[in-house]
Amino acid sequence: MVSFWNTITGNDMSADLKAYAKRIDQLPAGYPEAWAQMQAALMSGMNVSASFTGRDLMPVFAGLVDYLEEAAGDGLLIDDALGTDPASFATQAANANGIPLLLEKMGAQLNRHVHLKLGR
Repeated sequence: MVSFWNTITGNDMSADLKAYAKRIDQLPAGYPEAWAQMQAALMSGMNVSASFTGRDLMPVFAGLVDYLEEAAGDGLLIDDALGTDPASFATQAANANGIPLLLEKMGAQLNRHVHLKLGR
């Protein structure tokens, strides 16, 4: 019953995000700031078209944390690991995991409406 309640309320996702933040805080300088930018980019809803709850983003977050830990373990600076735009890196990672980019979704929706109006 507790698991069901946590799933319904999203407490499980909050706990996962807190655990990810603790893991990121153990990494070298620059990594926590990049993590904050990546989180903001994915959770804002302006870059990717995630589900309403954001539950489909959790595997993306897990993969990003694993990648950042591996990059830090290899001694990479944050710019070497992600490039100069962590938000864009996170957006592309989400897209690679099957979460459509918001512009692509909006473009497809516009095309559908135009085709309906034209009778195609």
